[in-house]
Amino acid sequence: MTNGVEQFEGAQGNNDYSSDIQAVIDIDGVVDFLAPASLLIKRKPNTYDLKWFGGSFEEMPKTWMDASPAFWANEKSPPIMFINSGYPRFHAGQSEMLEGLNRWGVYNEVHVVDVKVHPFWLFDPWFSPTVEYITDFLRKTFSK
Repeated sequence: MTNGVEQFEGAQGNNDYSSDIQAVIDIDGVVDFLAPASLLIKRKPNTYDLKWFGGSFEEMPKTWMDASPAFWANEKSPPIMFINSGYPRFHAGQSEMLEGLNRWGVYNEVHVVDVKVHPFWLFDPWFSPTVEYITDFLRKTFSK
């Protein structure tokens, strides 16, 4: 979501290429780690999210915010498709982010696979529909 946000540009030897993202496919991914549905989860000390952030929200609040795409969405954000499971906590901040994307005219889609299996996309009967959602979204996005 940070297309055009200067603080996320770097000089890592690829300056001849744009760092702008062209499309996002979010499969059950949180977009606001500061939303109550995400922040209030009781986490064990060594969970992967705490390792990834380098600590708890209390220890690393700026990192938690920086990692939240909802805070960075803007009119230059790429088209995005959400594929959601039946676990609301994985959609924390999504409705607010969609509000902004719609206001800015950023193309988006939301599909719900109403099952309480977080990695549903890896299993039948959800694998094939997930592939179809992704294929259709990418065709629409890159045929413009």
